[in-house]
Amino acid sequence: MPTNYDDAFRTLLNDCPQLILPVLNETFNTDYDGTEQIVFEANEHFLNRQAGEEDKVITDTSFSVISNKDGKESVRRFHWEAESSKYDPTLMIRFFEYDSQIALDFNSRIEGNKLIVKFPDSAVLILRSTSSTPDQMELCIVAPTGKSLTFPIRTLKVQKYALADIYEKKLLFLLPFYLFTYDSELEQMEKDEKAIKSFLKEYKQIYEKLEEYQAEGSLEVANKRVIMDMINHVAQLRCMKLKKIQKGVKEIMAGQLLYSEAHEIRVKAQAEGEARGEARGEARGKVTGKLELLQEMAKNGLISSDEAENLEKEIRSEAENLLKIANVS
Repeated sequence: MPTNYDDAFRTLLNDCPQLILPVLNETFNTDYDGTEQIVFEANEHFLNRQAGEEDKVITDTSFSVISNKDGKESVRRFHWEAESSKYDPTLMIRFFEYDSQIALDFNSRIEGNKLIVKFPDSAVLILRSTSSTPDQMELCIVAPTGKSLTFPIRTLKVQKYALADIYEKKLLFLLPFYLFTYDSELEQMEKDEKAIKSFLKEYKQIYEKLEEYQAEGSLEVANKRVIMDMINHVAQLRCMKLKKIQKGVKEIMAGQLLYSEAHEIRVKAQAEGEARGEARGEARGKVTGKLELLQEMAKNGLISSDEAENLEKEIRSEAENLLKIANVS
C-alpha cells in the first residue's frame, strides 16, 4: 500500500500504465492512441561523486513509450515526478541530476571520440499550484565555447482541471489527485455539513462515471479498482485530521469497492453452484472471497480492525443461513 502521494503516483503508473498515455498527449502534444507499449526502467540511479563515491537517487518514474505506426517503430523516453509541495525553482537542480543520469544510463552512445547523450522528455505533476507556478521550467546548458542549449521541463497542474476536462481528455490518471482542487477549502469544509454533502455528491458522481466507463468497455475492471483505491488513499492522507471528509470518501470508494468485489464473488459462486448446488457455491464463495478481501483491506488500512471484525461476523452469519437453506452440513 502506498504511503505518500509519490507512491500513489507510482502505483497508478505501475498498475495502470496505459492511463498515462492521455496525460502524455496533454503534456507533450503527442498523439498516442493506446496501442503503444510502455517499458519501465529502474528508478534507482547512481550519481558519481568525488573519490569514486556514488550517491543513489530515486526518481518517481522513468519509462519508454514504443509506438509502431505505418510499420515504423518509434521510441520516446520520459521522466516524470510528482510534487505535492508549493513550487520551488530548485526543483530544476534535481531534474538536471536525474535527467543527465537517465540519459547516461539508458540513452547514450560513443561514436569515435564523441559521447552522445539524449535527455528524456521530462515533466512534473504539480498537486498544489499558484499563479506563480510556471507552465514549464527550462534547463540551460552552456558549453565552454559559449554556445548554449535550452530545453523544457513541462509542468502539469492538477488544480486547473475540472472534472469535465478530465473526462473529455480521458485524464483518468488525475482522478486520485482531484482532491487538491479543493485543497485550500478542505479545513473550512469540514465544519460545514452542507459543503461536505455537496463535495461527497461529486465523489459519488466520480464513482458512477467510473462504473459507466467500465460498463461501456473503455476502462478495465482492474484499472477502475486501482483508481478508486488511490482516490481513497489520497483522501486519507490529505484529510488525516478531517474525519468527516475522510470517512465520506472512504465510504464511497472503499465501501463501493468492497460491494462490487463481493457482488462479483457472488455471481461467480452462483455460476459454479450450477454444477454442485447453487446455494452451496454461493455460501462458500462468499465466505472465501469476501473474507479474503476483508483481510486485504484491513491489512492495507482501508478499514479498521473493528470494522473488519463486524463485517466478518455479518458475512459468516449470511453464509450460515444459506448453508442451512441448502441443507449443507
